[in-house]
This record gives sequence, structure tokens and C-alpha cells, in this order.
Amino acid sequence: MSAVVIVTALTGCSHAPREEPISPLGAGAGEPTFPPGSTGTGTPDERAGADPHRGDDPSAASVTATPGEPEGPREELEDLLGRYDAALSALHADPTAAGDDDHPLTREWLEVVVVGSQLDREVRGRILAGALDDSLAVVAGPEGVSYSNTATEVHVGGDGSLEWTNCGYAPGLGVDLHSGAVLDTNRTHTSGRGRAVRDPGGRLVVSELWDDRTRLLGPDEPNPCESAEPTGAPR
Repeated sequence: MSAVVIVTALTGCSHAPREEPISPLGAGAGEPTFPPGSTGTGTPDERAGADPHRGDDPSAASVTATPGEPEGPREELEDLLGRYDAALSALHADPTAAGDDDHPLTREWLEVVVVGSQLDREVRGRILAGALDDSLAVVAGPEGVSYSNTATEVHVGGDGSLEWTNCGYAPGLGVDLHSGAVLDTNRTHTSGRGRAVRDPGGRLVVSELWDDRTRLLGPDEPNPCESAEPTGAPR
């Protein structure tokens, strides 16, 4: 896993209590609450810039690739998710920063999400709760990353918003915040959905990211998202 941070379970982290794995939103199956491994979420009426059409908007469509297009919606989304993963991982590694809106790591996070959204509140609340309640931080594992989100099927809305099927991978190590002792080596794979909207300046920011399913990976099981086939919007 603010001006007022809601302390809930750790979002965007696979290192929550074992019986309740953390997701990018930490949401229940099929339920848009926020969870990281991939994670975060927002309820339908809390989406910033939410329009009443969402995924069933007739104007939303998966687009066919246009040869020679310099930066398509998929490439823009990949860039956003890369920055989202980096900001999420940085907060998990220094979790007390999540409670300070003015901390540089929190400011980086607020550059990639809808500020004050359920996703923002729940992710930071879970990260902070992990630090305060369990002295938990999450650092990069042997693969060099803590959290990775991959968009597979991408759809573009008429308002410039993007919705996608999300593949989340969380190979980070749960460590004691004070001693650095490794507490959790579990890796998780999540499958879910995400949505990104345009802020007033036209920048794409994540408004929702939730998990429909979370599972623990076996010790030798590879990252399932590496073989995910992209469909929908072109690069």
C-alpha cells in the first residue's frame, strides 16, 4: 500500500496479513474498493472526472493501431503505470511518508493519481497502517522491483479516459521497518481493472485500480504478467 489519511489495510501491497492478501486496491473479488501488488480503487461515484458511461459508454472503444502514430493511448498508459509503480514502491519502502502530503515521495504519488480519490486515500492509509501497526515496509526483491502493473486490454473513452484489464505482480520483500529483518517473501499475482482520467491540465492520472483476484505464486513460478497479451488500443 494525506491531509487526512484513512488508515485501512495496506493497498497496493502483497504483504498484508496472509489471510487477506493485499491488492493494488485491496478490493474484494469483483468489488471496486481500493487495494499492488498492483493496486488501489475508487467507487463508481467517487471517480474524479467520472462520467456516467464508464466502461459501457458507447463512445468507449478499443482502437485499431495507426501506423506511424508517435504516442498512442497504450504507450501513454504504459508510461503512467511505470510512474505509478515507481511512486507506489517508493512509498512502501518509506511508509511513514504516506501520512505527509508535503513529503517528496507523497508528492510524486500525487502526480500519478487523482488527489483525494478513494484510491489515493486507501493506498496511503494501508501503507501507513502497515508501518504503524506492524512496523512493515516493502522493498524491492531479487528481481529489482516491488510492484508492477501491466495493462492488457485497453479501451479509450470519448472523453480521453482509459480503462484497462490489469495484470499485477508484487515480488517485493516485506521487512521490519526498524531492523530491516525480512518478514515476508511471498509474491502475488493479481488480475483486475483500472481506469485513468484527464486532470484539468489534460494529464492522464490513475483514478481507479482494483483487484478481482489475488493469488500467491509458487517459489519458482515466473511473473505471469510477462506473457500477458496486449489487446485494444494501439501503442
